[in-house]
Amino acid sequence: MDQKFKAKIIQAIQKTPVLSPSASRLLQVAADPKHSLRDMIEIIRGDFALTGQLLRVANSVAFSPLQPVTSLDRAVAYLGEVYLIGLAISSCAAAVFDSPLTGYEGHKRDLWRHQLYCAIASRLISRHAKQEIPADLAFTGGLLHDIGKAILSEHIVDSAAEILDGISEGRYSDYMDAEEKLFGMNHTQVGHVLAQHWKLPAVLQEVILFHHQPENASPEFRVLVCAVHLGDALSMMAGFDTGSDGLKYSIGSGEQDLFNLSDKKLDTLQIEAAQGFDKFEQSINPGNPKTNQ
Repeated sequence: MDQKFKAKIIQAIQKTPVLSPSASRLLQVAADPKHSLRDMIEIIRGDFALTGQLLRVANSVAFSPLQPVTSLDRAVAYLGEVYLIGLAISSCAAAVFDSPLTGYEGHKRDLWRHQLYCAIASRLISRHAKQEIPADLAFTGGLLHDIGKAILSEHIVDSAAEILDGISEGRYSDYMDAEEKLFGMNHTQVGHVLAQHWKLPAVLQEVILFHHQPENASPEFRVLVCAVHLGDALSMMAGFDTGSDGLKYSIGSGEQDLFNLSDKKLDTLQIEAAQGFDKFEQSINPGNPKTNQ
């Protein structure tokens, strides 16, 4: 491993702002299968900025409530956990999600769009798992799975052409393999270090580290990681990639055995994920609902 390169990455991670106290606590609570919306409401109650955002979204055109939503309790009950987590993460980690992925030849907000679509798709997929897994936790994992790219990107500028040539010539099995062989760390490993810096729950750390290799995840987390793995693939297939690496990763052949999913059902989920994506984007960007264009 290139120790000098690794030291630069670690330094960049250490300079990355930590999550807000409320967002950090929300993620800890979300990872607990016994949590309730009431637990989350108590965390949000002291965060006036997040409370205001939730009320604005609940009253947006995307939801069009019959009566104005004026209380935090009603806003959270009306929107549900996924909007709460999505807003908390997007607001306090905007600098990470919105940065242009220059090293991947990506653009501003490409990472956010990719992760949001993956989150929605992962949540839908999780409902078809043969083993029960928390659907909202799959959403959260999908929303965070590629955070390592935001850190790695600026350190691998002008490498995309070499990586793509190496993949086509068989020198690298996929984009992640190329990252590790060329730079000593791939984006999942970088994301894992960032997740530790943010003190994310163990299950989310595993999603970030193993979302391309779910077979390596801990047995208790493997099905959840697989859901995000498949959600990631659907996101790229829908055109929500992060640049030059789109569809340049290996897709496991055994993951679908963990889910009751046919090709026809996956096509249906793709449509539902696109609809969910548009609604979420419209609710937080009311002036520009088609932000994926």
